[in-house]
Formats: sequence, C-alpha cells, structure tokens
Amino acid sequence: MKAHYKNSPFQLEGVDFYVGDPDEMSPSGYMSLYALAQASFAGVYTEMNKNVGSASTPPLPDEALKAAAYLLGGSRQSFELTRRDPLQLNDRLDNPEPLSYSSPTLVVARKSREIIGYAYAANVTSGSRSFKRQLKMRGTAHKYAWLREVVAAPNAPNGIGTTMAALLMEEFDPRQPASAYTWRGNDVGEAFVSSLGFTTDIREKAREVQPFGALAGTFDLIRWTASVSDITSTINKKAQESGSLDMLERARALAAETELR
Repeated sequence: MKAHYKNSPFQLEGVDFYVGDPDEMSPSGYMSLYALAQASFAGVYTEMNKNVGSASTPPLPDEALKAAAYLLGGSRQSFELTRRDPLQLNDRLDNPEPLSYSSPTLVVARKSREIIGYAYAANVTSGSRSFKRQLKMRGTAHKYAWLREVVAAPNAPNGIGTTMAALLMEEFDPRQPASAYTWRGNDVGEAFVSSLGFTTDIREKAREVQPFGALAGTFDLIRWTASVSDITSTINKKAQESGSLDMLERARALAAETELR
C-alpha cells in the first residue's frame, strides 16, 4: 500500500530551526546528523526491500545500518566531507553527465537542544563540459535547486520535514526549477516529495542504481521536478488549509535571524 501524507496541523512549538552554509556546522553537529541519517536510511533500506527487494527475508538491523553507512559515504567523516563540499559527491554518484554545484544550504531542526531533523539542498547544473555548466549557473532556467535530503527523527513533531523544505526553498530563486530523487519502493519518500508539489519527470526514465552497495541490491532511481515557486506555493497552501500558516511564517522569520550550529 502506498503511503500518503495527511494534511495535519503543524506542531512546531519549541522547535528551533537553523539555516546556513553546511561548512558552518560543527564536527559534533555532524556526528548527530550522521547518527540520525544512518538510522533513517537503514529504515528506508528495510522498507524498500519489503516492497521491491528480491530477498526472501528482510535485512537484519546490522545489515541495514551497514547499507545506510555505504549510502552516506562509508563513514561519518566522509558524510561530513560530502555535505561540506558536494563536489566530493561526483566520485560516488552514477550520473550520465558531470555535475557542478553551488550554494549548498543546510537546515537543522532542534527541540530541547536535540537535533530532530535536517535538510540539505544546493544548486546543481549538468553537462559534459565545465564551461557549459558554469554558464548554466549564471541563469535560472537550467540551474536546479536540488533537494538532496530531508531527514526527520521518528519522534519529530508533525510538519518538521515540510517546514525544513520550506526554509530551504527560501534560499533559492523562485524562478528556478527544482529536482529531487527517490528510489522505487521508498513509498514514504515518494509521498513526501509529491506532497511538496513535485511530479515525476516523464522525460527521464528511471535508472537502475546500487545506492546501498553492490551486494545490497539494485533499485530504480526516480527523478522528480517542480519549480521553487510551485513548491513554496504548495507548502503555503498546505499550511493554510491545516491552520498552520502563521506558525510556518514564524518559523521562517526566526530562522532568518539564527545561525547554523
């Protein structure tokens, strides 16, 4: 059964949001992000194996954690490096064309000083030649706001992921296109990006990838697209319909006044 996101009221009381350059995050902060991400993606890997995997039995918890560690770079240090500098990703991503990045942005959500979620986005352009990618960076038509990750703790209040996505979109030009990727079988991930206004890109067929390592199976990578302005409008509409727009606007205002830590 496919997962669907209900439009429930946001519960942002007591949650602080921090927005900034990933290079500003402390090493101890990255340790917390890595632990949260590893647990989250281990759950995703287990879910995907249940939905589309060929294994007769679901992966053991240790196997799922190892698969998630591979996805995140192989170690906590590599996870931190590839968030501080997304150019380090090109050696790990199976892309048809080289990529260039700019303006990486990290959003961190804390409650009672504990990190309960984070989200990451960056500008990205593709092309076989570096100068063409740099030309695309100067405009908006071919410079995508790439929504790389949105991760929330299992006990995170409702609306945390959507609010973090909203705060990320504030950092990009409303005229820009946006992109996100999911793997087939990650029903929760697909439901989430769909709830933000993304639709599957019919121009690009799903590609077979091994995000969790060669021994962990092959999955279809699905590309989703939207525009930054459409994502913002969709989130605002969701918040208004659930009676949460004032709370979302407060989160935007307060995040603009805080530094990443």
